[in-house]
Amino acid sequence: MKHLKTNMQKNDIDVRPAFNSSEKVDVKFGIALLSIDGVELIGENDYKMTVSCWFRYVWSDPRLSWYSEDFGGLNLIRIPAKYIWKPDIVLYNNFEVDNHLNKEALAVVGSDGSVMWIPNGKITVRVQKTPATWMTSASYEAVFKYGSWTYDGFKLDVNFFNDDEQIDINDYLPHNNFELIDHSAVKNTKYYPCCLEQ
Repeated sequence: MKHLKTNMQKNDIDVRPAFNSSEKVDVKFGIALLSIDGVELIGENDYKMTVSCWFRYVWSDPRLSWYSEDFGGLNLIRIPAKYIWKPDIVLYNNFEVDNHLNKEALAVVGSDGSVMWIPNGKITVRVQKTPATWMTSASYEAVFKYGSWTYDGFKLDVNFFNDDEQIDINDYLPHNNFELIDHSAVKNTKYYPCCLEQ
């Protein structure tokens, strides 16, 4: 831990972990849904939904690597997240300013510089309601739109955690009033006419 903290003090943890400005950092990101905490009416035909999740981040930071043989064969260590660089992936359509992400969750760091960070938290988004008909029940559609706040795709490339194109529901506790009917995910890449960045 002392070795890594010394190394990180020499290299600013607010700086993207790349050897040069043209190198991109690959980040795997995913969500594991734990529960739907509630859907609340906030205006005429306007609703918000709050959910509890695990957030999964995986990336590589060569500044956090070490020779395991120099430390008794140690290959993994748990590090407080405040000591490491973290990708600035945010929920663009967050309904509330603070999404209650547990930023103090420990990160698991490998001797090869691999980092896995799995904080838990609550997020709230606006949802659209489709009214019930004589053939169908009412339904709510919630979209969670994530991306880097400051980096374009040439600097920070976000892909699915474990290449899983859906929200993980293995630990989901079903809600008494709602049935989860879809939890798919899609990666969108947007190019702007003014710039080559994505």
